[in-house]
Amino acid sequence: MLEVFKGKVIKFVDPYYITEGLSNDMDSEVRVKKGAFKEEDYIYVLKYIIDYITQENAKIFPDQTIGFNSWILNFILKQNEYLEIYETHPVTHELVQGCDYSLEVMNNQIKICDKHSSKYLFTRVNQNIVISDGVLEGVAVEGVRYEAPEHMSGWYLTTDLYNDDINSLKQIRLPDLARRRPELIKYLALDNGFRFFADSKNDEVWFDEEVLD
Repeated sequence: MLEVFKGKVIKFVDPYYITEGLSNDMDSEVRVKKGAFKEEDYIYVLKYIIDYITQENAKIFPDQTIGFNSWILNFILKQNEYLEIYETHPVTHELVQGCDYSLEVMNNQIKICDKHSSKYLFTRVNQNIVISDGVLEGVAVEGVRYEAPEHMSGWYLTTDLYNDDINSLKQIRLPDLARRRPELIKYLALDNGFRFFADSKNDEVWFDEEVLD
């Protein structure tokens, strides 16, 4: 046994971290294969799932997906006993065993937020991001985050190709941005009022109080 969390056990049976007790709340236990990250990271993922199930009085079913901060976890039934965690590959959109990309996204976002004393406001995969021409083509980007309704992330990403015509702006979801501009995802948990600039050589992050006026 590694840890007990909300009455559920998290244990390690090489090469998996496995819950014990979730089957009392739904039909299966959950497991995730160990990858390149620390033990505490995989325990965090399983705690996230335990929270989701116990707080929301929810169940997870085979082939279901749930949001995990700024990425997606998929659940595949194995051995008629375990719901094993898979994730969506950011480029091919194929299912990949484990959750290492999800952890990479989260950890990189947390590093940026901590560095700039921002609370964590994770952009979710079902929220829209506003972009201008040039963003998906690799041009240097300036991003700013406004307060926004629930279906919007609040992020506006523009380049020097933006002509100030709001009708030229487009809306995309985070998985589409990750496929074309994965290097930008690390900024997208910064709080409302933050700006960033990123090109192939430099980046800068700052808080702009006027954004929230």
